[in-house]
Amino acid sequence: MPTNFFLDIDINGDNKKGIEVAKKIREKSRTATIVFVTTHSEFMLLTYRAQVSALDFIDKSDEDSSIKINLKNCLRKVIENQALTMPQEFFVFENNKATIRIPMDEILYFETAESHRLKLVTKSGQRNFYGSIKEVMAANQTFFRSHKSYLINLDNVVCLDKKNSLVHFVGGQSCLVSKKYIKELKLKIGV
Repeated sequence: MPTNFFLDIDINGDNKKGIEVAKKIREKSRTATIVFVTTHSEFMLLTYRAQVSALDFIDKSDEDSSIKINLKNCLRKVIENQALTMPQEFFVFENNKATIRIPMDEILYFETAESHRLKLVTKSGQRNFYGSIKEVMAANQTFFRSHKSYLINLDNVVCLDKKNSLVHFVGGQSCLVSKKYIKELKLKIGV
């Protein structure tokens, strides 16, 4: 789990304690994000010499609007970095020709097809393979059974249409939701 630290250089009256804390953090974690937020701009050079790889140095004596912009930029950069370093998860299946890996965030839903086959619908297309809804559910807790014939990726749901018993996904795709699963689905997607 990524960790982020926003540190003042002056901690409890010790005007260089924050740099020491940053060194300890860096010893424990090479991937932690460190941002100095302080009124001691005169120590900016020391923070770089400490070699703690701080993302930024925000001067609290700047105008509030400037501080907010700098904090937003830092948070944006943290999110970008975390997206790049987070291991991507895949759904892996085999067909008669190859082993196929589909990124989990690309999957919209699975639908039962003809005998012992599933249709896997993604943001960019679909594939068929041998398997069952139960097998996919047993191997992955990521998906939610919305209907006896459908298993959906909650991360890609954009709308629950209770009136028509449909769930809509990123890209305009949709599939059925059984009335008996609507209440649980509402809880899962926070509606």
